[in-house]
Amino acid sequence: MTGEEAPARRILVIDDEPSVRSMLTRALAVWQFEAVAVPTAEEGIARLRAGERFACVLLDLTMPGMGGEA
Repeated sequence: MTGEEAPARRILVIDDEPSVRSMLTRALAVWQFEAVAVPTAEEGIARLRAGERFACVLLDLTMPGMGGEA
């Protein structure tokens, strides 16, 4: 894997509800995905800007502040 490729099993989960983040993290782990869960879109964007790589992002559309439609 080169530095340009996203890790195939690493997923960013962004949701303001702790129970949803926990459920998604556990469910993804069953399928052997590494979930990185954060409570705000701003924190998710900061991780991406810092160079963290993810295969995909699961994002809540309705959150306080910046939601998934922003």
